[in-house]
Amino acid sequence: IPNNPLGRLVLLGFTAVVFAGEYQWQTWKNVAPRNRRSLLILVKFLALGTFIVLAFVLMSILWTAGVGLLTRIAGVSYGPSISGAVLADFAGDYALAAALAFTSTLIAAGYAALAGMLTRSILGGVLVGFAATFLENLSIAGLALIGYLLDVPRIVHLYRLTPGYNLLNVASWINEDKAMDMTIDVGSKVSYTIADSLSFSILVLAAWVCGLISLTVFLFHRQDITS
Repeated sequence: IPNNPLGRLVLLGFTAVVFAGEYQWQTWKNVAPRNRRSLLILVKFLALGTFIVLAFVLMSILWTAGVGLLTRIAGVSYGPSISGAVLADFAGDYALAAALAFTSTLIAAGYAALAGMLTRSILGGVLVGFAATFLENLSIAGLALIGYLLDVPRIVHLYRLTPGYNLLNVASWINEDKAMDMTIDVGSKVSYTIADSLSFSILVLAAWVCGLISLTVFLFHRQDITS
């Protein structure tokens, strides 16, 4: 859920309340003077990401128990027999999926925090965050159109740098052990197939997380939170 576009919208709504609510309820001015602003923002990001991962773990436990109950009722096999190799493979995939949920939360929190700083309201933070996410997911169509009109079709490769694409690509590596193949048509005769490695997507997502958090800390330092 945290790693697909609709799931990210749910996260944006929650994180907008966490960050933009501080402005709407005018609680920043009571908290910030007693703490270093950069540390305050970093702890807020960390606490939010940890909360989502905890919810991810609890939900996966409930999901596993539910599927196990259904398979017992149906009298069918649950899956592969438990062995050292199966447990090792599961542990690696599960850790990567949890890390991906944490990363997705930090990116959503970055959008919501920046939107909250601009609008100083929960509704404004939600709307701006939603708009940013939709534009990111629709950017592939805009890039294809620009590439066609300006005769620079390779511009569509910029889509590979968006968080949404890389979240889906990492999820594909976790679930299917292969890259997410995506064919992009630019006009009637030009098309590109995008299929990036797991390490590429991890690096791009890390850059987005560091960039959004750094920008949030920088702007929060310069902002007047008493008005």
